[in-house]
Amino acid sequence: MTGADEWVAITMLNLIIMVKFLYSSHINQVIIAVVSGQKNNRHTESVDLFWEEQQVVITRATEYAIRTIIYLAQQPRDQVVLKKDICRTQGVTPAFLTKILQPLIKNGIVSSQRGVGGGFLLAKDAQQITLLDIFQAQEGDLKLNHCLIDSEFCARDAFCAAHEVWEEAQQELSKVLLRHSIADIVRRQEEKLKAL
Repeated sequence: MTGADEWVAITMLNLIIMVKFLYSSHINQVIIAVVSGQKNNRHTESVDLFWEEQQVVITRATEYAIRTIIYLAQQPRDQVVLKKDICRTQGVTPAFLTKILQPLIKNGIVSSQRGVGGGFLLAKDAQQITLLDIFQAQEGDLKLNHCLIDSEFCARDAFCAAHEVWEEAQQELSKVLLRHSIADIVRRQEEKLKAL
């Protein structure tokens, strides 16, 4: 591979990361296959595995959980939404939707109704649900570094100035996520759509 080819490959990989949230898994598979020079998709590794190997704070499960909650909040209050409708509109498989809904139900964010006409709805008003609530339901407490989880993880904690920065960044991120309710996000999304 020439230097020019390497530059193109790196540029394409950066492009993939930027468009991650805009394209379906199928399109991502095609792009990765093209970048890696593979002509047959059956030889291409799963896109899900590709993204899960990346070190990010907001996981794919949390991203789709937030999308799902926003979608439920956009429906008339107390309206039960069918699972298939959530899957169709949010581009998520039934199995993955079940996985992300379980912790949301357990944490009192979403309610489920079984039987004919069953589905899902918000368990409380969208103004009472914050992005931090959803993050914590999916991921547990927000922790930016191992040293913030276990004080004995690093012997440098007593004098490490970076530890204080991680702690401050974690606190600020928590404050931002706590400050934004799902109702706020829905309003902002509607404003953005009107501006298009």
